[in-house]
Amino acid sequence: MNTTRIHEVEDKALDILLTVYTNEDAFDLPINLSKVTKTLGLSLKEGEFKDEEVVGAYDQVSQTIYIAKNDPYVRKAFTIAHEVGHFVLHGDEKKKEIFYRKDLIFVDKEMVPLEQEANCFAASLLMPKGVVLRYFKIIRNVEMLASIFGVSFSAMRLRLKNLELIDA
Repeated sequence: MNTTRIHEVEDKALDILLTVYTNEDAFDLPINLSKVTKTLGLSLKEGEFKDEEVVGAYDQVSQTIYIAKNDPYVRKAFTIAHEVGHFVLHGDEKKKEIFYRKDLIFVDKEMVPLEQEANCFAASLLMPKGVVLRYFKIIRNVEMLASIFGVSFSAMRLRLKNLELIDA
């Protein structure tokens, strides 16, 4: 993804958050994904997938997000945010009625850009840039920040790296 597209995706995530909350100072941490999905009119269901590589799915027709019920909270949160990204960014994709979330190494080459965009959206939704910048001035511990934002250590580390707050 180029820088322009990253900024567009981040802006769309912020727009969603500002629809759910009144302003950046009112954001719950971790972000309340039930509020987000409810505001967008999306259903959320937990279950088991036949394919073990699948951890989530978004069905465009029923506007339902499916997540693996046995996943830890941080993975569920990222999966939900990722699928919300497909709803917001790719709702007009006619060739896909259902988006499945797998590890990128298992994704069809043609779907990689859409999956990268959904991942970028998820990171921006769960770890809004302005809020991360404010917290990072006070707390420079990646593990503590991950806990506050309700994301995995690796997701927070990557977000901080992409915001150029830490080195690789």
